[in-house]
Amino acid sequence: MTSRALLQKLFSHWIVKILSVAAAVVLFIFQRVGSLDERFFSVPLTYSVDDSFVVTDLSVGSVRINVRGAEEEIFLVLEDDIEAYVDITAHRSEGIFKSPVLLRRTGSAETVDVEMRVEPLEATVTIEQKISKELEI
Repeated sequence: MTSRALLQKLFSHWIVKILSVAAAVVLFIFQRVGSLDERFFSVPLTYSVDDSFVVTDLSVGSVRINVRGAEEEIFLVLEDDIEAYVDITAHRSEGIFKSPVLLRRTGSAETVDVEMRVEPLEATVTIEQKISKELEI
């Protein structure tokens, strides 16, 4: 078989070949997405604040975390391995601030390949200047 005949055979019906490959890719993606499981946690929301300020109001006390991945991996993640927090150390004045809720993985949650989403995405935090006074007794 000459190279010219091989090229003709390779490029004949090329539209059908491309559509077949595209359909195979779509089916593969649907199969992968459909095989993922979900698990939900509710964890308390903590905050990081500068030492000269104090949090007086936190709009959200706990957040819902959606863990999505392969069944054998999502059940390795424990509720204690996920910490949800709000970092407001960058704010240097009193006021009401909206900050994103961040996740910190510890323990077994560090090594597994899972997707984590948090609801709500942000929390409203009120901070005020910390005032302290020492009294002699």
